[in-house]
This record gives sequence, C-alpha cells and structure tokens, in this order.
Amino acid sequence: MGSQPAPVAFLTRRFHWTWRALRPPPRSTVRRPGDHPQHRGRKRLPSRPYRLGRRAESSEKTRRRIVEAALALHVEKGIASTSARDVASRATVGIGSVYNHFPTYEALLRACAAEVTLITQPPQASTFEGIEAPAERLRLLVRELFGYYDRYHWFELIRCDRHKLPVVAQAVQRREQSRRELVREALRPLEPDEPTVTMVFALTDFAVHRALIEDGMSTAGAADQVAAVLLAWLRGGAGGSASFSGISG
Repeated sequence: MGSQPAPVAFLTRRFHWTWRALRPPPRSTVRRPGDHPQHRGRKRLPSRPYRLGRRAESSEKTRRRIVEAALALHVEKGIASTSARDVASRATVGIGSVYNHFPTYEALLRACAAEVTLITQPPQASTFEGIEAPAERLRLLVRELFGYYDRYHWFELIRCDRHKLPVVAQAVQRREQSRRELVREALRPLEPDEPTVTMVFALTDFAVHRALIEDGMSTAGAADQVAAVLLAWLRGGAGGSASFSGISG
C-alpha cells in the first residue's frame, strides 16, 4: 500500500522531467537581445517608434505628391476647374487619401498657397534696407516685382478664379495688399500721397509685365522701361504736385 507500482512511479517521474523542460523560465531570467554580455552598455532603439517614423515619412511623401499634383493642375486649368478627383488621379492616389490629408478643398488650397510662397519667394520690404535714393528704390521695386512675376507666371490664371472661390479671393487680396505695402515702402523717402501709391501700384501690376513680355521685351528691359516712365512722371510733379521734382539718379 505504501509504495507505487513500478510503472506508475516511472510515469510520475517522467511527467515531472517533461514539465520542468517545457515550462518557461522565471521572468527575471529571460534574456532580451540587449542583455547579451557583448551588447551590455549599448542603447536599445525601440522598434515601434521606428515603424511609426517610417509610416509618418510615407504619409508626408503622399501629402507632398497631392500638393504638387494640385499645383500642376492649377497651372494647367485653373483652380476652379480642378476637382479633388482630378488631383487624386494626377497624384496616383485614391480619392480617400486626398480627403485624409485635406478634409476640404479649401484646406488643400491653403497648402498650395504656402507651397507657392516657398517656390516664388515674393519680394519683401527688407529688399530696400540700406538704399535711400528714391530713384534706386523705385528701379529695384520694379525689377523685384517683375522677377517675381516671372517665377509666378500663372498668377493671372489664379486671379481670374477669385470671383468663383472665396478662399482664392482672400488669397489674392492678401497678395495684392502685400504688394501695395511694398510699393509704399519703396516710395517712403518721398512721403507719397495715396494717389501716387496707386499709380505706381497700377503700373507695376502683373498684367503690365505680361503685356510687355508678350510684346517681345525681356523681363529686365520691361522693368527698366516701366521704372523710366514712373521716374519721369514723378520728376514732372506726379500729376501736378511739385513734391517729387527733386528726384535724381
């Protein structure tokens, strides 16, 4: 009664051996890849943030493709004639990807506007720092604006859509207001009145630049001609006023 039959004792011992061999070791003894003696002291790189980084990089590439596709279509056919489906087709992505990155078409247009600013580099008021001669400031104004129009050669096409889309109207208005402030800064040594600012603003418009270029002038030649006309007008009294007659250079 006190002892087990030999077969039962054998099976019991065999069970304990098998269980010891198969059971996992205690957590404190589990060795991770970085715990190897040769790896001690090395900084471990978490794997999940790495995967998330790759995913974010892919998402950013898709976003850029969408913006670049939209810009290309805006140049070709205008903003109002470009749909989200057109953009998806040009970018070779699904329409869902477009809406995932840009829930509204207005959001896409704002992203395009930011990209256009980076590409075209509008002239800034800092352009005139260190230049006090009114004639030189005026020449520089026209050269900078006409060079900007060369870089932003599709601006007139965009401006034509301002009556169709409020977001485009707002963007064009901001751009034109910035140009007016640039004109005012260029003329600052002359302390011009508003009609004078308006005249210079009108003669440095994109449409004037485009008309002269289409007539065969170079950008530099067109800028020089417009600057000469404006200087002659200012030296002649700017419409009757004698305040600018002393301009030289």
